[in-house]
Amino acid sequence: MSITAEMIELLESAPKFRASWVQGTQLRVRMRIEGEAVGHIVIDTRHRLQDCEADVEALKKTGHEAKVFYTVQNTAINAEHRNKGYGKALYEFAFRALSKKAKEPFYVGAYACHMGSGTSPDAKRVWQSLAKKYPSSGMVVYVE
Repeated sequence: MSITAEMIELLESAPKFRASWVQGTQLRVRMRIEGEAVGHIVIDTRHRLQDCEADVEALKKTGHEAKVFYTVQNTAINAEHRNKGYGKALYEFAFRALSKKAKEPFYVGAYACHMGSGTSPDAKRVWQSLAKKYPSSGMVVYVE
């Protein structure tokens, strides 16, 4: 099978992700398309999700147990790229990177789970979308 011009165009226009770990506890992922920055996400390791403990307990009651906790510290999608599914793609790429590190199921909580507030309406829409794919309660998702 030979590579066609259409295939090359698809590859060039596909999102590119760059992930890095800071001090082994913070994941940073950047997304680019055709060399242009689209957005980023920063996720930290936590010992618990202090402001979302009820959500964690609800997940445990449904058999979704985990010992590892992460919180999203910051997410941004540039304005011209919003409402195109890039936010969800960024989260899902980050979850795959977290899975490789954790090697066991884990919880991911929104920023509000760590600070009590601060999750934007745009981010809440992404969380609602993620809840369709992952077991969730409130602003916490469970990832295997």
